[in-house]
Amino acid sequence: MLNDRTGIDWEGFGKHRHDPVAVKDMATDITAFFKEPFEREEKGVKFIPSDPNLAGVPSVINVFANSAEEDFGYERLFDFVDMRKSTAKTFEILDASNGITFEQIKEGEPIKIRGISTSKTAVGYLKYGGGLGFLDDWFRFNQYYLMDDVLRDVRLKYLSIMASVHYGLLTALGSGVNQAFSVDDVTTINNAIAKILTDIKGKGYAAGENPVFKIASGTGLKARIAKALAAAFINPNTNNNQIVYRVDEVIATTELADDKYYVVLPKAKMKRGVWNDLNGESQRDALRRAEDMTWEGKFNAAIGDAAQVRRCSLS
Repeated sequence: MLNDRTGIDWEGFGKHRHDPVAVKDMATDITAFFKEPFEREEKGVKFIPSDPNLAGVPSVINVFANSAEEDFGYERLFDFVDMRKSTAKTFEILDASNGITFEQIKEGEPIKIRGISTSKTAVGYLKYGGGLGFLDDWFRFNQYYLMDDVLRDVRLKYLSIMASVHYGLLTALGSGVNQAFSVDDVTTINNAIAKILTDIKGKGYAAGENPVFKIASGTGLKARIAKALAAAFINPNTNNNQIVYRVDEVIATTELADDKYYVVLPKAKMKRGVWNDLNGESQRDALRRAEDMTWEGKFNAAIGDAAQVRRCSLS
């Protein structure tokens, strides 16, 4: 009988747990359970600014509050590199200093091929693993809820590690990304975005005149940042100003402290890679009368250019 919490037939496995085929089937089911969060639809809380007609400001802002259990907000900050079918141990972030230049050409004239001066940042995987034993008595006395609890705990701890690694890249950035507080949060955010646009100019980002930015913060700053983003000329803040750039989302997470927030030009040279999803193997432990399960996953991320981020002060 399938369990509603994990979708795993513990009872069926318990009857055949010494059968290698049954063990393999259980490992497959557990792996599917671990992959389930990555196949979910993103959900957020929305609010509408007072002036939806103001040029350059989106009519709807997503204030994304991660669930109490699973934090995936970082996925929308980092460009994804799928390494699961690759034989390479690293992926590279290319820093191209000279991109393509378009020039007018005459009839029959060949197009000039220009060289690209590049440097590369190689990002290798981080490997995380853990293991637990499923006791025979859990099967004998139908304590399937204990096995559900174990799997949920394994999944949540691994997802927590992934979130911590990605957000930790923001907090690890040097003081060069610090943005001083100026007048109010609205002015500070505008200044931060203007600085990012200035710093990436000429680096081949092709960001356009009005790219989309995101803000990452601790959960305690959600209301404060939402208030800054909602300020409009027909409903102004005390300084009668508002955000003049496109900020489409606030990603609130417990992985970030509430003493500052981050304005981010997402993706581009901020990249994350997955080599292996969390997957498990099993073996019999006759001495402890248990089925031992081990799990392993490989992933990593990097910020190839700190110019995409500004760390904003609150005062």
